[in-house]
Amino acid sequence: MSEINIDEIMREIKARAARRRNDEQLFPGRHPEEQPQASHTCGDLHPVDVPPRLRVRRVNDGDALEFRTAYSLADFLQYHDSLFIRNAYRGILGREPDEQGYHYYLTKLRNGAFNKIDVLGRLRYSTEGRYVAKRIRGLVLPFVFNSMCRIPMVGYLVRLGAGILQLPRIINSIYRSEAFTQAQLTAIRQNAGEFAEELEMFLTATAQTINTLIDAVTRNKTDQSSFEQVRREVTALRTEKAGQAELLQVKQQIQHLSHTKADKETLTNIQQQLAEINVIANELRGLHITIQRALQQLREFQQKMLAQEHEFTEAIDELQEALAEEEMMRGASYAAFEENFRGTREEVKRRLGIYMPYLEQLPPEIKTMTMLDLGCGRGEWLELLQEHAYRAIGVEINHRMIEACRSSGFDVIEDDAINYIKNLEAESMGVVTGFHVIEHLTLRNRIRLFDETLRVLAPGGMAIFETPNPENLMVGACEFYSDPTHKRPIPPATLQYFMQSCGFLNTVILRVNKNEQQPADNQPVESLLSVEKDYAVIGYKG
Repeated sequence: MSEINIDEIMREIKARAARRRNDEQLFPGRHPEEQPQASHTCGDLHPVDVPPRLRVRRVNDGDALEFRTAYSLADFLQYHDSLFIRNAYRGILGREPDEQGYHYYLTKLRNGAFNKIDVLGRLRYSTEGRYVAKRIRGLVLPFVFNSMCRIPMVGYLVRLGAGILQLPRIINSIYRSEAFTQAQLTAIRQNAGEFAEELEMFLTATAQTINTLIDAVTRNKTDQSSFEQVRREVTALRTEKAGQAELLQVKQQIQHLSHTKADKETLTNIQQQLAEINVIANELRGLHITIQRALQQLREFQQKMLAQEHEFTEAIDELQEALAEEEMMRGASYAAFEENFRGTREEVKRRLGIYMPYLEQLPPEIKTMTMLDLGCGRGEWLELLQEHAYRAIGVEINHRMIEACRSSGFDVIEDDAINYIKNLEAESMGVVTGFHVIEHLTLRNRIRLFDETLRVLAPGGMAIFETPNPENLMVGACEFYSDPTHKRPIPPATLQYFMQSCGFLNTVILRVNKNEQQPADNQPVESLLSVEKDYAVIGYKG
């Protein structure tokens, strides 16, 4: 900011005093405030013109059809919507469309009542069109065909046949219309983007010019009011014929006014800086809140990731354990394990013989059907069924046991029990058995096995599922866990409930294989150890 020169102001005061005296001579009796005032300018400010590029540009939807004595049909079909209607009038009738006709044909065209051929034909063969008699090559046959299509019943069949024959052309027309629409939308978006950029630049320049103008006007008004006050004081001094001391006092006031003006401008700058600091502080506070929210979301995401990682680790462990168990059950080591803990072949056949009376009680049509033994093992139950002339097949996953069964002449399928039974046809089996199978399954797979068993059983068929009995103290506390592939013991009432809930009827619990070695010195312990070591739940399909 330039400093105020006191000497120049004094010279200006004296010059204005001289002009005042001249004005009084030219305009006698007029009040000083009524004299013509000097005009004040606000610096080199110029009005802001709208840039020549800042104009709303219309999307070009096509050129007007040029006038010719004859046209082809393609000359009109290249246009669309309102431009098509206008060019149709221009080309066929040689004039611009009237308002009523324009809206009529445009509405029909947009709602699908007319197509372009209909519009062209109706204009060409109207009274006015016949009078103008403009030739359009290729219009007659399509227009006649469209007219035939509007005949009730017959027109529908004609349109149907023509639509099938012209399907490739229709699809091509759809593609062209889609491309035209996309081109129009692209042009609109491009023009809108360019106009927005130019408008933003213009508004920014206008805002800067307005701010400059406001500052200049503010400074001019402040200077003008200050100098008007000095002029009045000088005029008063001159009127009262003040001395040199009073003029000196005026000079001091002018100097004080200069310092006050500078202080005000400094204060204004400080206020502007404080306002900017407040804006920045508000932005920082908003940024701080945003960062806090982001950190909270990050912590929640980390917790979810940890939980998912824990679940994923558990799932991998379970899968690895299941694969290890399945590998063990398929290998020779498990076959040897069964030989050691299951008992001899003759002992197992003798224990399974307890179920033969239940087979004999089945209806004759059920006894003649195939019987399925899941997890048939060494084939003791298959051998027992064969001896009683029942037709049976077994399912097993252990390679060594499968070879033993097949070498004995039994029909055994190498597959997982659930995977095999779910692919069987409904009501295709008379009896389904599973001896010491379900304790190897999870609860979910156990329910799946019961559901599939009920599905493949014929009405009146029977299911038998035998498992270790945890009611026996030795079995529930020790012997059950001798097999590392066992999941958990299943109490008899629990197994019976699940089979009933899956739809089996007339279920009974049959406890088998009573422990022959009993202690004789402790009655309560004897009762717990004397319970049968295995049990089965037998159910029927209604």
